[in-house]
Amino acid sequence: MKRSLVSALIFVVCLIAPQIAAATTASSDARLSQTVIVHGETVAMAKVNVHEMFSSVEMVCFELTFVNDLLDPGEILQITPLQVYPSLSGFGFMNGGTTSESTRTVCVASSGYADVLALFVDGKDKNLELSMGSGSVEVASLTVKVTGTPRS
Repeated sequence: MKRSLVSALIFVVCLIAPQIAAATTASSDARLSQTVIVHGETVAMAKVNVHEMFSSVEMVCFELTFVNDLLDPGEILQITPLQVYPSLSGFGFMNGGTTSESTRTVCVASSGYADVLALFVDGKDKNLELSMGSGSVEVASLTVKVTGTPRS
C-alpha cells in the first residue's frame, strides 16, 4: 500500500514539475508614439510584442529609462492598458525621493491585475498609454518583460 502511494505521488510530481519549471521571461522594447510626456498636454502610446505566446502569465514588468527630462521628485507616471482601463486611469508610480530618477520599473502580478496579465497571453499589447499625473518626462526606452508559462 505504501509503495503504491509513493509511486502515485512520484507520478503526480513528475507531471506537475515540468509545468512549474517551464516558466520563462520574454522581453522587448516597446515602440512609442512620442518620447516627451507632459501632464495635461501629451500622452505617449506604446506598442509591444515580446514574440512569445503564453498559456498563463504570472507577471508583467515595465522598465522605463528617462533622458534629458528625468522623473523629478513628486512627479507621477501612469501606464494604462486601454483595453482594460479608461484613459488616464492605470497603475504607475511616483518619485517619492529627493533626487531625479533616470530609471524606474513597475511590475504587475495576479493580485488585483489579472485583467492586465490576460492582455499579454499573446505576448503583445498595442494600446498602452503612458501619461503624467504631474510633471513631465522624456522616455528614452520602455522595455516590457512578460513572465509566464509558454504555450506549447
